[in-house]
Amino acid sequence: MNVLELFVSALIYPGLLTAVSLALSFEALKRKIEARMQNRMGPTYTGLRGFAQPLIDIVKLLGKEDITPLTMHEAVAAAALVWSISLAAFACLLLPWGLGGLGDIGYNALLIPVCLSLAAALLGLASLSTRSPYSVIGGLRFIGLLMSYDIGLISLVGVAYATTGSLDMDVIRAKLWEGLAHKPFLFPLWLLALLVGFILVQADLGEDPFTIAEAETEVAGGFEAEFSGRKLAFMRLGHEVHGVTALLFYVSLLLAPQPSQGVFAVISLLAIGLVIAFLSIIVDASTPRIRLKDMIKLSWGYLVPLSILIAFLSLMLGGAAS
Repeated sequence: MNVLELFVSALIYPGLLTAVSLALSFEALKRKIEARMQNRMGPTYTGLRGFAQPLIDIVKLLGKEDITPLTMHEAVAAAALVWSISLAAFACLLLPWGLGGLGDIGYNALLIPVCLSLAAALLGLASLSTRSPYSVIGGLRFIGLLMSYDIGLISLVGVAYATTGSLDMDVIRAKLWEGLAHKPFLFPLWLLALLVGFILVQADLGEDPFTIAEAETEVAGGFEAEFSGRKLAFMRLGHEVHGVTALLFYVSLLLAPQPSQGVFAVISLLAIGLVIAFLSIIVDASTPRIRLKDMIKLSWGYLVPLSILIAFLSLMLGGAAS
């Protein structure tokens, strides 16, 4: 890959522009579906029957006055927000699109969730840099919970590795179903990983019942409390890109849409991703938010240990079979 191809991949497809477009598309779809489920119209006027409303919201925020609290370390906040979006977009670039991107890096099955964890930590750092009690509380919640979700996703990589014998996302996507056919004893663990992974992705997206990190009714807006204007736009966009990239990583890792190469590989990945996004929105619209103490118990007490146990058993059984 020459410098021009790398530049186009990083900024357009499947890098920053693609990641932002997918994040805004998910938000638009969410608003329309949830509105219909709640007997409302939802956005109807902006763009294609209201589907451009999330983009306009970001543009409006970019044009609004950026009010900076006196206690905020502005340089730290700005750098954290920019690097957070950059890392989430880089993770999107590493996905096994089947056409373009950097999906052939041999260890990207681990690199993607690590990048997502760092992106989440940087969003939390931006909140902590305000030194406001509201944002600090929200930031600590955000870091603690999102890190637990990403640790769970990293653990589930063990299932794909035990099945395919590779940490290369292109190989995992191409050989997952073949590996399950040759190792049918891993199928129950794969099903359990599929369920746990969906719960973790739902939490990573920040959808109900896992909207603890925002906690609008508890700490005046949660981790976004002291942000406005451009910083708020980058904060929200970074969170949305992080969540959509995590969703596509889950789809690639555990559902492995086929074919795995060519234009139809991109279409199949986005199609299966759309189905999972639809299910996520249905769950979000039909479930109440879990209390903070229950969410901490669920994530660190059950989801993380269970995902680690699934990975351990998969690696033990897969290694024994080899």
